[in-house]
Order: sequence, then structure tokens, then C-alpha cells
Amino acid sequence: SALEPRREAGSAAVLRFATDLAAKAAVPVETATLHGRPATLILEQSTSWAADVIVLGRAGLRRVGAPFVGSEVLHVLEFAEVPVLVVPAP
Repeated sequence: SALEPRREAGSAAVLRFATDLAAKAAVPVETATLHGRPATLILEQSTSWAADVIVLGRAGLRRVGAPFVGSEVLHVLEFAEVPVLVVPAP
């Protein structure tokens, strides 16, 4: 779609920011840019990397009666074989 280049640039900027923070804290980090359903990819990667924990962010937006997290986070919470930490938006 026409938005894809902007989405890719935004994703790359967020990834650079996160890896820079990790580097400043001397925390080893591995990254990957993948395409597909986020929950499925997160679960696959957590298995292939033998992750000890999955850390996910959540949007701060929600309406009354809506789930506290989105459908992708819910899917990961339900099917992950390791602990999942969900971090609220700042």
C-alpha cells in the first residue's frame, strides 16, 4: 500500500531507538524485522530464540468495556510457552 514505506521507516526508527537504549545500558539485544501477523511471529521467534521471557507494549487507548490489551497481545498471552510481560504505554 501507499503507507508501507512510511510504516517501514517508522518501524526502523523505533527499532534503532530501542537498540540504542540497550547498547547504552550494555544490554545485549537481538532484533529482527519480519512481516506477517505479529502474534504468530512473536511466538515463532520466541521459540526459535529460546526466549526466557516475551516483553510486549500495549497502547494506552481503550474504551469502556474493551479489553485492557489488544488482540495480538491477548493471543501471545494465551499461547506463549514462556512468561509474558506487558508494559503499559508511557
